[in-house]
Amino acid sequence: MIRKGLKPRIRLGLDIPENRGGFRREWRFRRSWIAIAVLAVLDAVFLGIAVMTFGEASGEWSRFDSLFDLVGAVFLSAWLLGWSMAPLLMTGILVLMLFGRETLKIRPGAVELTIGLPFVGLEATYDV
Repeated sequence: MIRKGLKPRIRLGLDIPENRGGFRREWRFRRSWIAIAVLAVLDAVFLGIAVMTFGEASGEWSRFDSLFDLVGAVFLSAWLLGWSMAPLLMTGILVLMLFGRETLKIRPGAVELTIGLPFVGLEATYDV
């Protein structure tokens, strides 16, 4: 396939160091310890609320006598599902801020740029 211009092949993949010929260079992301600390505190608060809500929702599901109790249990479970997205995203961003890196691999005919965590990331391959 002939590619014209800078149209990379983008894929999610493993970034395992290889002993093939070529150039490989890694850079760690710049870290802002203030941002990491603030995000860690917010993540802990959001996770604490999610754990408390999970306990309350599981208690509601174990005992309900009327339709109102069932609606309350469904509402708490749906609220917990929506609320849990924030801690998941914040934890992912926090891990990326702590351990993220960029990797540049140059080999004959291709340049690969990987952004992500050690051994896994989003890879863009440019044909040269």
